[in-house]
Amino acid sequence: GEVFIDFQCKIIKTLAINGKAVEVKNHFLNQRINFNSGVLQEGENTIELTFLNNYRKTGTGLHKFVDPADDGEYLYTQFEPFDAHRAIPCFDQPDIKATMTLALVAPEEHVSLSNSHEDADFTNTEKPEESSQFIEENGFRQAIQGIGNYRITKFSKTPKISAYLFAIISGPYDVVEKQGNAPGKDEPLRMRFLCRKSLVEYISQAYDHMHEAVITGIEWYTEFFGTPFPWSKYDQIFCPEFRFGAMENVGAVTFSEAYIPTGKLGTLHLTRLTNTTLHELCHQWFGNLATMTWWDDLWLNEAFATYMAYHCTSENENLAKKTPGFWVALNMRKQAALNSDSLSTTHPIVKDAVTTDSADDMVNAITYGKGSSFIKQLIHMIGREAMSKGCTKYFKNHAYSNTNIDDFLDAL
Repeated sequence: GEVFIDFQCKIIKTLAINGKAVEVKNHFLNQRINFNSGVLQEGENTIELTFLNNYRKTGTGLHKFVDPADDGEYLYTQFEPFDAHRAIPCFDQPDIKATMTLALVAPEEHVSLSNSHEDADFTNTEKPEESSQFIEENGFRQAIQGIGNYRITKFSKTPKISAYLFAIISGPYDVVEKQGNAPGKDEPLRMRFLCRKSLVEYISQAYDHMHEAVITGIEWYTEFFGTPFPWSKYDQIFCPEFRFGAMENVGAVTFSEAYIPTGKLGTLHLTRLTNTTLHELCHQWFGNLATMTWWDDLWLNEAFATYMAYHCTSENENLAKKTPGFWVALNMRKQAALNSDSLSTTHPIVKDAVTTDSADDMVNAITYGKGSSFIKQLIHMIGREAMSKGCTKYFKNHAYSNTNIDDFLDAL
């Protein structure tokens, strides 16, 4: 069959296949880099390219925001479901996982982060020779003109992940670093909170609550899933002009700034923030470690994380006390699903995703509200212990790979 890489960019300047330069026009068409017969070899192939691209203003791909308060430039990615190829060349589908290696060059004042730890982070003034060599080897000399001093950040290679979970984030973010014990890990887990500097005065009151929820959640999910937290660190970033509530990128969860309290952090706001924090944390196992083969089973990712966030809260006395209306919040999701289910546009929880684009249609009240009600009923039917043992088996059999609903039910 046809072999291609998904990619959308302004222009591809050079393209080489297994070290041999080829004509770009013969291979790049309709947001695909195609590899016709004869150019690929058996076994491993190497594709190298240089390209120019535009930052996006749609909240997808690599989005750029300029803060009107201080002119700070903030960049972040939003790749789910089919937007990774708008920033990087990749197999932009969930069932093709790959290890990812990244190096970023950014203005000196930027903080750059991705899914894994930094192997190196230095400026051209700190290491001029090494910086110059890196710039020349990667053809970045023209790209850095006009930015003054710059920072190079190199990240360690990730385990196998799907392209939609890859993250690239850079900007003059304010960073608050905390740590916490993660059962099964030899060292404390690094946890950071980031937001743009002009909003620090508003968000700082929420960090302690989020940190408590993450520590509680990691301990609870580790016990319930029988599987330690699978990633090397955990960052939570508040992003301007973010289109969604939050996104579970591996080890680098992005949040809408709508979660930042503009006044005193009230109970309702705290309930929403705590629930979303636990929801995205659950995805680090259910969705990231074991990922649906195709978007048909996106409902299971979202329904499971939705319900488990409430279940986790219910079994922690302190979180439940701080967010006393959490069961009411779940019932409100159910009511929204019932309302949607009464319309002519209703659909089953399990819905065919004929194309990648159709995954967007599944982000609705039925997926989250009706789906989470199903998960709640399932746990009630088989019991907490059976669900926990089933999840343990599920992650043992399918860690860093792809699954479908049958795999999940078989594990139960």
